[in-house]
Amino acid sequence: MIIVILGGFFLLSFREEKKSKLRQNKNIEFVTVGIPRPLAETRDYNVIFKELKEAGINGFLGSFLYQEVPEPKSLGYEADFLPPCTADMPSLKALRENQIQLLIPADVLYTPGNMPPIDQDPLKQLLACVGRNSVMGVLSYDEPVWNRIPLEAPRLLYKRVKEVDPSLPVFMVQAPLPAPADSTEANYYFSEIKKYNLYADVIGFDVYPIPTNVALLSTPYTKGKLATDYKALLSDYLKWLKENAAGKPIFIALQAFSYDDLGTEGMGVSTVQSKKPTAVELADMIEIAKNNGVSYIAWFGPSYLTKEDMLFWQEVLASTKAFFAREQGAQ
Repeated sequence: MIIVILGGFFLLSFREEKKSKLRQNKNIEFVTVGIPRPLAETRDYNVIFKELKEAGINGFLGSFLYQEVPEPKSLGYEADFLPPCTADMPSLKALRENQIQLLIPADVLYTPGNMPPIDQDPLKQLLACVGRNSVMGVLSYDEPVWNRIPLEAPRLLYKRVKEVDPSLPVFMVQAPLPAPADSTEANYYFSEIKKYNLYADVIGFDVYPIPTNVALLSTPYTKGKLATDYKALLSDYLKWLKENAAGKPIFIALQAFSYDDLGTEGMGVSTVQSKKPTAVELADMIEIAKNNGVSYIAWFGPSYLTKEDMLFWQEVLASTKAFFAREQGAQ
């Protein structure tokens, strides 16, 4: 889940000549959904964004959730990237100066199905503060099929975003299907996703498969049965996206946390065997995404990381940086 943030995605090129074009797996763009709590608490966005940029991460979704269950808790700094705002806010100045782009979560701007008058539109206000070149796009309502958001809501959202600025891409992230589920339920679920994806320019899933015995996920091809290999699980979702994208760019939100980071109560399954992805698994997930044609990768979960997790955060950054080093070496 990309928990708005929420979670996890999704970017445009910074270069002027490509600012209105969506990437088609030429150079994969990376975004992070939040940053570790110790960094967030400094609110030194110039230092924060410089570190992201050095690692090759060009996008930021301003989530400051540090707990998901039994109830969501946030540091409250989402306000640094939302209206009411001014162009000279330190957070937005740092964003522009470091050439980081903002992914704007629709959940915090609009109540599903209820759009304000266009002259009072919060997206319009935020664009005026941030500047179009520093905005990646708008992330539609989080996991709309799983969260049972009526189809009309993302349709109205898509229409409004294009009214505000036709060049703004709308991203949509869907939840993977938990296991077990019967085949009828699975078929229905993925058929519904196709309907919702019509109201997005970039489509994707958030798939957090490690370890599979805690994630408990099926795929579009296991027909509701548990997927037990994280590589095959991730590949299945990307294969389905390619088959159903209708030419749209695709993205994937990848795991930069362990399930017990979200909270040990109310998860519905035991988190005793939870673990963070290893450096090898981080690299594997990036490579699987690349080989399946993604245009955007989002790291979800950094906002849940504590001071004890800073070494892992450096591994996430290093895995991103290493990807670009490999790509450059292959050219």
